[in-house]
Amino acid sequence: MLGSLTYLRTPHLGSNNLTSSISLSLWNVECILYIDLSSNSLSGFLPSNIEKLKVLVDCFGSLTSLEFLDISNNNLFGKIPKSFKGLSRLKQLNAAHSKLEEEIPIERPLRNILAQSFIWNYTLCGPPRLQVPSCKEDNSRGSKKDTLLILKYIFPLIMSIALITILILFCIRCRNRNISDMLNIMIDVALILEYVHHDHSTLMVHCDLKPDNILIDENM
Repeated sequence: MLGSLTYLRTPHLGSNNLTSSISLSLWNVECILYIDLSSNSLSGFLPSNIEKLKVLVDCFGSLTSLEFLDISNNNLFGKIPKSFKGLSRLKQLNAAHSKLEEEIPIERPLRNILAQSFIWNYTLCGPPRLQVPSCKEDNSRGSKKDTLLILKYIFPLIMSIALITILILFCIRCRNRNISDMLNIMIDVALILEYVHHDHSTLMVHCDLKPDNILIDENM
């Protein structure tokens, strides 16, 4: 019924003991400027998958003239939909004393909303200026990133240091040999490591290479 009121501009429905969920037909009024649903007993949630619900996408996407939205003092819960960024003319939002949760979108137009808009919402998070807790980073994502960083930079560095150490020890143990023999030994070690890294069909663990693990003849 509300959706048929095409010239509706400023519906004041606050403090009317309204129950149940917000009527979807309300969002079909494209030129609405002001919505006051505060201090009722409305329930339900602002769905996180709002982008998949055509009716709600049309609702928030088509309300391009909306300047004021008051949904405070209700039992609404869930995330604040990302589609709020489509409310390009929104100047005031009051979502205080609700049960909204997770991150407050900081895209326009919510970037200019004041902290008072979200008071008494203990499960919201966002930037410090909104006086809510900071959002926690995804620990699993951070751990994966750290692992990739180690594999990409630190592991090759360790292998390079190990190889240089082995070559230095060879040089010390082979100081009585001529330069040609020492060079041949170093080349052989380098070729073995290259084969293990790139040409061997089965992965081999060789991080514990040391002189005691290298087969040498009695002259060494």
